[in-house]
Amino acid sequence: MGEDQGAEARGRELKPGEQRTAEEHASVPVSVVHEAVRRQGEEELGRSLQALAWSGLAAGLSMGMSLVTEGPCCRPICRRRPGGT
Repeated sequence: MGEDQGAEARGRELKPGEQRTAEEHASVPVSVVHEAVRRQGEEELGRSLQALAWSGLAAGLSMGMSLVTEGPCCRPICRRRPGGT
């Protein structure tokens, strides 16, 4: 499938109004992204101390467990050596 056909096929997935909206949002200025992230951060800082603590604990456990589970998953791969030993 050529580039034109691929673009045409992707364009058919959206309604005309949705296509216009996608084109308008295709290149959002950095300042807009920065403001959106800043506002989300302000909202998060408005949460209670207990909610922030639980969120931090959950994030820490999630990162820690991903590291812990990576070891057993990669161990069989890492043990293989060239030459079949």
